[in-house]
This record gives sequence, C-alpha cells and structure tokens, in this order.
Amino acid sequence: MLKNGRAIVKSTKPYFVIQLIYETTNFVQPTILKVDSGYKYIGVSAVTPKKEVLLATIDLLDNIKKRLEICSKYRRTRRNRLRYRKPRFNNRKACR
Repeated sequence: MLKNGRAIVKSTKPYFVIQLIYETTNFVQPTILKVDSGYKYIGVSAVTPKKEVLLATIDLLDNIKKRLEICSKYRRTRRNRLRYRKPRFNNRKACR
C-alpha cells in the first residue's frame, strides 16, 4: 500500500502506523466490551465472536488510608508553621 501510494506513514514511534488515503467501505465488526471490576485490578477485554481483540489490566491505587494520613500530616505542619513567623503589625501605609 505504501509503494502504490494508497497509504502514508502517520508515525513510527512508539508504533508504526499508516493512514489510508483512499475511501474505504464501512466494514462493521460485532465487538463486545467486557469489564471485570475487582478490588486491586480491573480487567478489560474486547471480544469478537471468533477471537479476543484487546486485553488490558488496570492497577488501582492501594493504601488510600496511608496516603490520606500523609497528606493530612503535611497539611497540619503547613498550618502550624504560621505561628513561627515574625509578627507583622506595622506593614500598612498611613491613610492620607
């Protein structure tokens, strides 16, 4: 297709992708998306009647409680740092 001029190279990295220049007919393939939701992983699959087209696994975040505790500790130290600043009481201009 590339030699005949019916397609062009769209990208080479990270995958070699070509784009068709000519108009194609609409071929529709019956595909079913299946999702398996779990506690630590989510499985995703696209299946045709003959074969499996796509398979993916998504890792979910864990230790949410620990992450929230760390954020709250940082927030607490940020808020408590204010009392150690120099007192700022004479920083206004006189009104005229």
